[in-house]
Amino acid sequence: MKKNLILLLTVFAIVLSFSIFFYSKKEVKDTDVLPSQKVVQITALDDYLNLENAPLQWTDVQTTEELEKLFEGVKFDKIPKIFVRRFPDDFSQKGYPVLLAKTLLPHILRQNQLLTAERNAFLVLVDKLKNKQPFTQAEEDFWNKLIFKYEVLNPDKIGQQATLFQRLDRISPSLAIAQSIEATQNAKIHLDMPFDVRRWNDKKEYDFVQYDDLASAVADYALELNRGYSYLKFHMLRAEQRPANMPLHGRIFARGLTYYKIEDINYVNKLLAVFDYYDFQKLDEATFVEEN
Repeated sequence: MKKNLILLLTVFAIVLSFSIFFYSKKEVKDTDVLPSQKVVQITALDDYLNLENAPLQWTDVQTTEELEKLFEGVKFDKIPKIFVRRFPDDFSQKGYPVLLAKTLLPHILRQNQLLTAERNAFLVLVDKLKNKQPFTQAEEDFWNKLIFKYEVLNPDKIGQQATLFQRLDRISPSLAIAQSIEATQNAKIHLDMPFDVRRWNDKKEYDFVQYDDLASAVADYALELNRGYSYLKFHMLRAEQRPANMPLHGRIFARGLTYYKIEDINYVNKLLAVFDYYDFQKLDEATFVEEN
């Protein structure tokens, strides 16, 4: 009797051990985790939307002297996250190109962060297309927004992705600054239109676009550069740099603007003169100062 009881207890212990072992090896499913313990997956699209909707902390200045003090000692390699809302009123008399560059550069770097996040979200969808995976409704809406935003005319997604590969990308900080200086040097500084962007207005006049703040001006310039048919050669040059993961050197891309101003065959030479005089090549290596 005692031997039978010991044998029964031994068998029970073995069964219990095996049960615990297999339970610990079982794959954990969502239903096995409490709602409060579930991990929410953050997608590349979420990252872009969060960055796009993040409010800017504006800095307002009243005079050029205040603006100079704000960027005093700032070098072009490490840029503080100082987002000036607009140039002060006396900048047209007292401003100068290097201070213009320091003021615009934080906005340009932030715009490149947005473009990088937007491109990453796009590339995720390209991968889904390649693997014939369906889009979610949010992804479909995002894709359609890209098609409209970058004025893609291809009727199918395969053709659309090829166009977006070239158009949806970062811009060159040095090229942006050089174009702004070239656009404003003859009439000093156009405070509300620093990039010479023109469109048809309500009066059916082809006129300069004015902006409420510098962030909007930079964003619109980047959009014009990325989707404009006059920049087709620039798009091709930039796409060629992608496989080698090369920096976006504006001096190289300036050669892609030969169709931008047909009436001015010396336009590229003017930009290159700005590059050389101010040594703006280093602007393309600029990054934000790391926050503690």
